[in-house]
Amino acid sequence: MALGEFSAIIEVSAQIQPAPTQAVVRSYLSGGGVYQYGYELYLRCRPSDERGRVDAISELAIVADAIDRRSYPEAPEGVIWYSHEVTARPNKFSTNEDGTEDYQMIAVLTYIERS
Repeated sequence: MALGEFSAIIEVSAQIQPAPTQAVVRSYLSGGGVYQYGYELYLRCRPSDERGRVDAISELAIVADAIDRRSYPEAPEGVIWYSHEVTARPNKFSTNEDGTEDYQMIAVLTYIERS
């Protein structure tokens, strides 16, 4: 299930969807635990040349670099971010029949939730 669908009306769009991960790393008898959320971030565009392809990968690399620098948004109440890792660097994923190209990055967010 995708959390955002590609737009059919604009030239560049993004989509995020869950990636297979071990959702529950550790459960505590008192409640809460350590959890993982793996996700795939896709960027779809119609590059007219190699420069467009480089730009698409560069945009995903900005996100990957922020993750590598541990730039986290504020955690919701009761949640502590444990780690956030890029597991697949930005790369070209596919070329579609309509000429658009998809680029992908995969990451895993590990967090502790207290009940």
